[in-house]
Amino acid sequence: MPSTLNLVSSATDVVTLPGFFDAHIHLRDGEFADRLAFYVWYSGVDTCLVMPNTNPKIFRAVEALKYKEQLELASGKNVNFLMSLYLHNETSVDRLTVANEYGVKNIKLYPNGVTTGSDSGIVDLESFYPIFRKMAELGMILNIHCEMPTSGSTWIINAETMFIPKLEAIIENCPGLKIIVEHVSSRAMIEFVKTCPANVAATVTIHHLEIILDDCVQYTPNLCKPIPKGPEDLYAIREVVFSEDPHFFFGSDSAPHKLKDKRSLQPPCGVFSGAHTASHLVRIFAQAGKLDILPGFISTRGRKFYGLPETQNQIQLIRTSEYIPEMILGCIPYRAEQPMEWKINSFSAT
Repeated sequence: MPSTLNLVSSATDVVTLPGFFDAHIHLRDGEFADRLAFYVWYSGVDTCLVMPNTNPKIFRAVEALKYKEQLELASGKNVNFLMSLYLHNETSVDRLTVANEYGVKNIKLYPNGVTTGSDSGIVDLESFYPIFRKMAELGMILNIHCEMPTSGSTWIINAETMFIPKLEAIIENCPGLKIIVEHVSSRAMIEFVKTCPANVAATVTIHHLEIILDDCVQYTPNLCKPIPKGPEDLYAIREVVFSEDPHFFFGSDSAPHKLKDKRSLQPPCGVFSGAHTASHLVRIFAQAGKLDILPGFISTRGRKFYGLPETQNQIQLIRTSEYIPEMILGCIPYRAEQPMEWKINSFSAT
């Protein structure tokens, strides 16, 4: 299948796209995971990287493979679920080697205490350089939540920027290591990634393409980490995505939480965009007049970085007057009760 958009006709309002590659998604655990996995394919995604900060967390390859089997059964085996391991103090070279042999190629680095499920995260990054060098040797990928914990002069707004020296040190000390800066949110990090070699990339979420800090303060379902920042950061994110810079591709960071939790005194971080992935992105790119470059962002560049073949699956979307539901699976979806504008009309799977 060609890797360019087939906009069938602006008059008929039909858009055909390749199946999406979501390079960052949270599918939770237990029965909730079964129900969320079912939504992945029907949101337009045929390949995704699943995060390991479940309950319990995914530390070993055997745990990742068991989780993968559960997700495949729940989704009808239409989706290619790429699995990841949670980097923690017991991660060893032997565990990396086993994971790599079983096709688990991604390791997720959470600095301790920076977001939901990061309580087993890393404190001393430098002590993991031998692990990172082994990952480079094996061709594995390090996915990093690039924020420093709140302390002293570091707070929620500059936490990502304050991580840049740590990221720069990893790049310098672990040459050739494939690194992904997850859910980039600041102009400073974007400018840094743009200067990086081709083995460093960054994912961009749906919500970071649209909202700023005000939208999180005024509406807790939008609360997430890293927090969306100011208008200048939003502009920088949109500018780099629409410029087709090869360092940047799609990762939703869709992270559903139940309504009662989101309305609690300490609501957890996470935006649930994953039930309408294709609809949201077609709307955003159509409004910007950039539909022609959408396939590169949602499929081609991410698959190339991951060494995956281009998909042969296609989805067709049509304009709609329907609205995003108020609630899905007991969670408030992103842009609940707002116009959907585009909906998936058909799938073509091979």
